[in-house]
Amino acid sequence: MSSQQAPEEPGISAPQPSIFRPLEEAPRQAPDKNARSTHHERNTHLPAQPEKRARHPLTEAEKATRALQRKATDNLTAAFHADLDEYLVENDIKIKRLAEKHSKKIEYVRSLLQHSTRFKKHREVSLRNALIHAKGKEVNRFKAPGDRLDAAAL
Repeated sequence: MSSQQAPEEPGISAPQPSIFRPLEEAPRQAPDKNARSTHHERNTHLPAQPEKRARHPLTEAEKATRALQRKATDNLTAAFHADLDEYLVENDIKIKRLAEKHSKKIEYVRSLLQHSTRFKKHREVSLRNALIHAKGKEVNRFKAPGDRLDAAAL
């Protein structure tokens, strides 16, 4: 053992280099103007996505085929929308008859049939609750917590 090295004791390892030490900076080089700076050239070990190739221009036959397909799709869509319109008219008539039969408003019947969620708070502010709250504050102002009147007593 040399005099400069500390003797190693069993169970104690040599100090590890800190990961927080500042790294020595490499000398900066001027960028090469002829070099391409792409991700793939800098990271050749990583896979690169293939370049997209331009599609060939469509031939007249392909254009005609696509036009026929588009026309057929438009016809099917128009027929579907016509059937939907017919259904909505029939449905509207049935809702009106149902509302008249049971003396309900049309909007009420629609709200029941639409199966949509009502985004309304269950504990919504109402005039009745506001009046009871104000009366309770007025009556219970000077009473102890056990002696206060509840909403039913007000």
